Amino acid sequence: MEAGHSMMQCGMFLIPRSLIEKAGLWRPEPSPTDDFEFFIRLLLASNYVAATGGVLWYRSGVTASLSRNRDRSHAENAAACVKAGLDRLLQNSDVARARPLAGRIYMEWACTLYPEHKSISRRLEAAACNCGVTTHLAGGGRVLSQIGKLCGWKLARRLQYHIYRMGYESRALQAKRSAISRCPQCPS
Repeated sequence: MEAGHSMMQCGMFLIPRSLIEKAGLWRPEPSPTDDFEFFIRLLLASNYVAATGGVLWYRSGVTASLSRNRDRSHAENAAACVKAGLDRLLQNSDVARARPLAGRIYMEWACTLYPEHKSISRRLEAAACNCGVTTHLAGGGRVLSQIGKLCGWKLARRLQYHIYRMGYESRALQAKRSAISRCPQCPS
């Protein structure tokens, strides 16, 4: 989480039942990030052990997935999961180390939910500022990153949002699926 995107893919964890009983169950509210808060609780409740050299194939580009749902209730639940997870992290970690991380994750979600849910994005951006993080470069490819550097992340995200609404995202996903189907190392 410190070095890159805040996603914690659940396939990378082998979780003993006793740890789940100690940390508590998954949040029932559907959210694009419903596992975020759960995995922070698991990590805080565990004696974290990292293994290297493993390979995880992650399926992306599923248009009907929960993480692609952008309606208001899912966005509110995502913000609540992020806040609950980061509050727990800040309460149970070295604050000097955890605050910049929490701020970066708040800002990442402020950017993700912008411009569809501006009020939620503003709340997350304010939480990032409270953690000392005030800037964010829009994610995405080289072009979006350059626009973000030149014009700010909000304009970059608005442009991306409108381009995707014109159908770019579905064409990009089709191209990605086609490339994966031709990859001899990729599982079917």
